[in-house]
Amino acid sequence: MAKFRAMVQALDVELGRLLDALDPDVRQRTTVIVVGDNGTDPLLGTVPEGQGKFTVYESGVKVPLIVTGPRVAAPGSRTEALVSVVDVFPTLAAIAGVDLTVGDRPAIDGVSLLPVLADPAAPAHDTILVESFVPPPGPATWGLRDARYKLVAGDQWSFEPRSRTELYDLQADPDEQHDLADDPAHADTLRSLQDAVDALRAEMAADPLTPASRAR
Repeated sequence: MAKFRAMVQALDVELGRLLDALDPDVRQRTTVIVVGDNGTDPLLGTVPEGQGKFTVYESGVKVPLIVTGPRVAAPGSRTEALVSVVDVFPTLAAIAGVDLTVGDRPAIDGVSLLPVLADPAAPAHDTILVESFVPPPGPATWGLRDARYKLVAGDQWSFEPRSRTELYDLQADPDEQHDLADDPAHADTLRSLQDAVDALRAEMAADPLTPASRAR
């Protein structure tokens, strides 16, 4: 942990030096996006066992995302919007004025985060999908979350091939310790998230070139 904290501090210092070295005119028109690698290393001992890097739990996929520049309307603010690393490229394209649509649909996954940068209360995605998989016909684990709940389902689990489905209330249980999948009170939530996963998988199976398929 001491080494990890030292690395984070060093990164923070060097990013500060980089930004301070920019010409003021360049700095005023430059948007800088910093995003972490996927998940927390289990060796740090700060995440629940079996839920760190390489899993689809929040500890395995939730990372820092920091944006600075003229597009940020409220410096120092935070947002609760659901965003993903796949949103970085569409955001840069929007800043550059590049249209990423092909025909009547986007050419890639992700959405521009410019509305969120302008207003931290603005929405981005209704749901976020993550996947850990072995190339076909290998097993896969899916994680789909909305603003409150997270569904985890599939055949690969921390490198143990077994099938299971879990549901978590991330507001009440951010560490995903209390599985609600068998709780009748949450049956509708479980079904709704499962339907969303099934719809995405059906879309990918029907059109291998759909953006959601390429994101795999």
